[in-house]
Amino acid sequence: FKMNRGEYGSHILLEPGKRVKVKALDSTLFEHLTNEWYFKRGPENDTSWLDFLLAFQFKSSLYQGASNLFFDEVVSKMVQAFENRCCEKYGRTPRHTRHPGPSRRY
Repeated sequence: FKMNRGEYGSHILLEPGKRVKVKALDSTLFEHLTNEWYFKRGPENDTSWLDFLLAFQFKSSLYQGASNLFFDEVVSKMVQAFENRCCEKYGRTPRHTRHPGPSRRY
């Protein structure tokens, strides 16, 4: 997605063990961009459930149209990157149950 270049700062709200909320500020690329990570205790010791929300709108209608075409791929890459980092940090593969796929709200 090299065509989507832009800059923005982020406001990050951290509630340790509960959630992380990130909101883009002063973005040249996005009308709005927010992501939220909600953590809950998992069904077994040393496990967690994670709910992830991503909401965005590009300023450019061209970029917005392209993002709709690649939405599932973008979300899949973000989840995979998160899981890979968890594996690096905690030294084990994720045991998870995923929703059937990303949900879209317009």
